[in-house]
Amino acid sequence: MGSFDSTRASSSSSSSGYATSATAVTRTPGAPYMGTVPLPSTHGLMTPPASPPATRHAQTSLCIHPILRSPPAVLYNVLYPVSSIQLRPPYALSDPATHPAITRLSLAVALFPVWTVTVENPIGVTVHDVLAHLERCLHASVGRAEWEAQSAPLREQATAAFNKRTSGNETARQAGVRRVDFLGDGVVFAGMAPSRGVPGSWEVHFVAQGQQRH
Repeated sequence: MGSFDSTRASSSSSSSGYATSATAVTRTPGAPYMGTVPLPSTHGLMTPPASPPATRHAQTSLCIHPILRSPPAVLYNVLYPVSSIQLRPPYALSDPATHPAITRLSLAVALFPVWTVTVENPIGVTVHDVLAHLERCLHASVGRAEWEAQSAPLREQATAAFNKRTSGNETARQAGVRRVDFLGDGVVFAGMAPSRGVPGSWEVHFVAQGQQRH
């Protein structure tokens, strides 16, 4: 895993409750390859929530699980799959993402608000649901339109991250640019916070390794 060689849970976190949350592509030498496969959906289960009222809790009344709060009780590099996370008791990925449990959670990546994720689970959204949906969103292929919609500096950052991520791995390189490449070095999950612009939604933050708050 290079300089970031593990995902681990913090042993200093309290176990007593949750924290209160307030077409063909022309190759250009040196440029990353982008396929034409449509972006996969980032939506969760399509089954209507079993308990609709549970999705209407006031956002400020929700308590976010320590693994998802800011700063989170887990060190997780999103370049790697959720399955790489190893947790120590009392935490588990099957834990409810919030208290009280809800059946629908709307998320957006703070630096790229158009990257939205709707997580649904009729029996209650879990920590794993949230992280797995984020993984799917961030590892989605970038099409030509999405690539060209970004600024030149962001494209340069994504190209550098792509070259680093796929170095020595031709299969990964042929798969093309992923959204995660636009994060550059900021690939460490830094938790969720209430959205400042969309009521009822949550912003997901990422930082570079070593910049995590404790």
